Amino acid sequence: MTTVVWFKRDLRTRDHAPLVAAANLGEPVIALYVIEDDYWQQPDTSGRQWCFIQDSLDDLDKQLRKAGNQLVVLRGSVIAALSELKASHAIERVFCHQETGGQWTFERDKAVMTKRL
Repeated sequence: MTTVVWFKRDLRTRDHAPLVAAANLGEPVIALYVIEDDYWQQPDTSGRQWCFIQDSLDDLDKQLRKAGNQLVVLRGSVIAALSELKASHAIERVFCHQETGGQWTFERDKAVMTKRL
């Protein structure tokens, strides 16, 4: 069984409760970030934010590699990314932080929660 830790805006390993919870299960963990093009077209996002995210993703991957893992970065919808991972891994669960973002991310998170893996 494999657990996915879905990183959203919380791009760190230190004090990351979903990552700690997944690691404590003693099963393989896939650390996932999904580049959602539709999100980056929202009026409250910017190229400057994306540059910061890219730097943060690089740093997160370095932190994960020091711990013996790595960051998997996929592009598309989160549901499609999880389906792609499910095709090659025995994914049992997905852990993530609950986000307090805009309507777009709220609707996305609801859609992910109702989708069966």
